[in-house]
Amino acid sequence: MHTTHLIFSFLIAVSIVALTQEIEGLELNNPIDLMNPNQTNWSKTENARLYFLEKRLDNFTVQTNENETSYSRITASMHLGTLDSPPYIYLNYATNSSAGNPMFIVEIRKTMPADTYALGLSSNGGNYQKYLWSENMGNTLGYFTTRILPLPIDVNNSEIELRFYIISQIPTDAYVKFSNSTIFNL
Repeated sequence: MHTTHLIFSFLIAVSIVALTQEIEGLELNNPIDLMNPNQTNWSKTENARLYFLEKRLDNFTVQTNENETSYSRITASMHLGTLDSPPYIYLNYATNSSAGNPMFIVEIRKTMPADTYALGLSSNGGNYQKYLWSENMGNTLGYFTTRILPLPIDVNNSEIELRFYIISQIPTDAYVKFSNSTIFNL
């Protein structure tokens, strides 16, 4: 049983590496370059800072002095067109913090008009947002990692809001540094 698990884990790792190399050489359908400010307009919460390098999103940092939970985030609204196949998000990033164990989260919410209000939606300036998906990015201790994650089909032909959070409970300096990130379908 243990050998089978190791072989299966190895095959998954090899598949992810191969898919990553394929993505970097493929012509993707409907790609949205999340680092390009011409395709993605980022905004931030009060204690978050956004940094750009050569006109591309480089990193998102947070410095908190609070001993209570702080939900620092950057957000970008975008429209995803009709997709012929399931969507994915490709993330190449590094995370780290000076203290504590903050959570690094990526999340997607679907933006819906006010006239479609229903329970479970949060308000955002007259529109409402329905939580669709999130993933814990983990603390990579400053080392870059690549992840390719499937997104829910509910994002098809929708206005969505992509969020990156740093959630901390004690004073800390923390960051998410981006190398490359794209939403695409094959």
